[in-house]
Amino acid sequence: MKYNAAIFDFDGTLADTGSDVWKSIEYAAVKLGGHIDGGFMKDAGNLGASMEDIFKAVRPTLPDRFFYQFKEEIKHHYRSVSEYPDTDLYPGIEALLLGMKKEKIPRFIVSAKPLIALERILYMKKWDVLFTGWYSQETEDGIKISKRVLIEQLKKCILAGFRPVYVGDTYTDVIAARESHIDCIAAVYGDGNVDKLLSEKPAHVILKASELEAFF
Repeated sequence: MKYNAAIFDFDGTLADTGSDVWKSIEYAAVKLGGHIDGGFMKDAGNLGASMEDIFKAVRPTLPDRFFYQFKEEIKHHYRSVSEYPDTDLYPGIEALLLGMKKEKIPRFIVSAKPLIALERILYMKKWDVLFTGWYSQETEDGIKISKRVLIEQLKKCILAGFRPVYVGDTYTDVIAARESHIDCIAAVYGDGNVDKLLSEKPAHVILKASELEAFF
């Protein structure tokens, strides 16, 4: 199936961001006098763990009263301090986006990454020119919007009359696409749990980012 518009997840789909996220988490742990359990960090799937579970991985274990400060230190570092030295587009992604731009194929990001961090990365890396636009589930005001709602808004407005596909690396991406009545391409090279991702029966599965070109 060929598509003439794309909506991408960001982390684990377009860019490998894990290392820099862990650095911000470790920064917060150190600020509170601890560190993150090494085994916990080695499991890339734990990047999607709840903040409560990540907090529990701090060694030595911290009292619950430090939980709020832990979260705020992570936010501060990732959104305002980090320069994202290890955040890179996956091989083949830049060429894909440049090719789509040349062919005037719309390219949007719909991501759970907070808008402040997403835009900081895009502008700092000069990736903003690769995209038609981007949307975050967490706005500048901290308001949370479901991925399904964002995809549906794109479909009804900017992408009305197009045949878009959503590309993501987690099972929730497949669900959001299905609820929005568009196909999903599952990127198994990302950070998501592959078994859960495939259990949602995405329309397509890719093993590496360079395979995306064939869909457009």
